[in-house]
Amino acid sequence: MRRVLAARPAGGPFSAAELLTRFEHFLVESVEIVPAAGDALAAGDLEAFGRQVDRSQQVAETLLGNQVPQTVFLARAGRELGASAATGFGAGFGGSVWALVREADAPAMLDRWAARYREAFPAEAARALFFLSRAGPAAFDLGG
Repeated sequence: MRRVLAARPAGGPFSAAELLTRFEHFLVESVEIVPAAGDALAAGDLEAFGRQVDRSQQVAETLLGNQVPQTVFLARAGRELGASAATGFGAGFGGSVWALVREADAPAMLDRWAARYREAFPAEAARALFFLSRAGPAAFDLGG
């Protein structure tokens, strides 16, 4: 795949170098991070899960380059405030950030997280929405 992408002719919306970088991101996420994060969750190891989520955030910043200062700040602030994991997600370039927190700690953490964001990004905070949400159910088959 690397050879094919590197040999890509010039033209089009992405250069060969950009495609190679995106492929590297896809490879790291798919082959390394997601399996390790899944194993950590299955083992109930939130510390290891958090490390993998941190790594995912880092490769989104460095390889995809699709994180804005606000999402980078929120992911880091979430971890500093005690979240087991926090990362940006969505379409990037201004998407969303989630943080994994124990249910009993969630309301206070959310208040501190929003306050920290308001201090750092007052103009953007006027449009930001912070809310609590429980994790959804595990994967299941909807078919018959």
